[in-house]
Amino acid sequence: MDNQLDDDRDMVGTDAAMLRATRRALREAKMHNVPVPVWRDGRVVWVDADEIVLPPEADAPLSCGEKNGASDAPTVLSDK
Repeated sequence: MDNQLDDDRDMVGTDAAMLRATRRALREAKMHNVPVPVWRDGRVVWVDADEIVLPPEADAPLSCGEKNGASDAPTVLSDK
């Protein structure tokens, strides 16, 4: 059981770090007009930079439109 607790302590802050990295990558892609890969309908599709919706910089929870808040990943897709 102690090993499980140690593993959890190692993971503290990783979700926030991944969200910060995702925000930065999306911001950079949009700034340099570079498409980004996104998983959609069971496959990878490329989203043009002009379709990227930058998430808020605050540490507020983010949503990518999944039901029941299944993901905190930022949204990068337009209504297309």
